[in-house]
Amino acid sequence: MGRQIVRRNILEGHDKLFADYFSDNPVYNDDTFRRRFRMTKGLFLRIMYVVTDHDVYFTQWPNAANQLRCNPLQKVTAALRMLATACSADSLDSDLRMTKSTIIESLLHFVRSVLDIFRPYYLRRPNDDDISRLLAKAEERGFFGMLGSIDCMHWI
Repeated sequence: MGRQIVRRNILEGHDKLFADYFSDNPVYNDDTFRRRFRMTKGLFLRIMYVVTDHDVYFTQWPNAANQLRCNPLQKVTAALRMLATACSADSLDSDLRMTKSTIIESLLHFVRSVLDIFRPYYLRRPNDDDISRLLAKAEERGFFGMLGSIDCMHWI
């Protein structure tokens, strides 16, 4: 029986993604980007560059047939779209022209990279200075007792 080969035209997927969001005159504006990715384009690009520098998986390589595979922009987009919108890998295939297995592998490498890179500062337990800063910012915005409300402690 064997596997079914689908000619996805991976480079077309990159070209479409680039034209839609990252070109000088993108199809979708910054507001649409922020809604779809849950972050600004600048933050997305900073994360992409840091993750790409950290993990060689995100480098674009040719396959055994000497055809270029998915590039970092496609791989990071796949991971962030799954995380931001809780969509399935299958739902990204038509936009990004990536296989389900590549999308899931990209997500795994992305999550590992983010943990390796950002855990020491952003993914640690808050210290006293962090808590003071968060509470002050919350009060400034009218959210008194913000940290206590996370687990409903202020109701007890």
